[in-house]
Amino acid sequence: HAASCAFAGRRRLCRSALGYWRRHDLLECGLPRAVTAAKRSAPDPRAARQVGHSCIDGVSRSGGAWALSVLKFIVLSDLHLVKKGALSHALDTTTRLRAGIDAINARHGDADFCVLAGDLADLGELEAYQRLKDCLDLLEIPVHITIGNHDDRDTFLEVFGAGLLAETGCIDEVIDCKGQRVILLESVVMGQHGGRLEQAQLDWLAARLAEVRETPVTVVLHHHANPLYTRVDRIILENGDAFVAVLKQHK
Repeated sequence: HAASCAFAGRRRLCRSALGYWRRHDLLECGLPRAVTAAKRSAPDPRAARQVGHSCIDGVSRSGGAWALSVLKFIVLSDLHLVKKGALSHALDTTTRLRAGIDAINARHGDADFCVLAGDLADLGELEAYQRLKDCLDLLEIPVHITIGNHDDRDTFLEVFGAGLLAETGCIDEVIDCKGQRVILLESVVMGQHGGRLEQAQLDWLAARLAEVRETPVTVVLHHHANPLYTRVDRIILENGDAFVAVLKQHK
């Protein structure tokens, strides 16, 4: 399984095991090992701060010239971390994650943040989340997290803290950056692999979209809402139509 990304008001739903989005355009996706070394013209934000760049409503100013400030974020999904010495589907997933983090640090220091979009642990084990936290200490850009069907919410929160719970009772979050809004939604139904958004989450999403009617919004969640006509549709988001109906309210 992988993450889903929806663009509010655009009726476009995209899935990616790893990727990043700029405005409404999917730039990179489907790379299971690490982020590719794609060249980008956007400046390193750390360097931008050093030379006095400023950012207002998605537009940056430096030396009197104005230019569009690009939002760039990286999405990692389906990490499936396990206990030390164990493998997931014959893979050392912790080593793979560290390699991905090294690639992000080396080639994508200009990213605004990284999103972890679920299935962080393979079996929802405490040690797996502790190993994840240790790995994330190596990541040089901010990280925002939600969970997937392989995760255990209570065990995850035991390691990462109850402060990640939204008023919905789920691991939902709003990120405002460079004149855009990114919303993370937990789509987990504990005890089953299929996904669902609770009514409280749909109401919360509608409220968050209404706050920014003129702002581009990207929504990231673990389960896909649109049929892919593959075996993975067995765990499709149960109420995808209700989810899309909320998204369409945002113009």
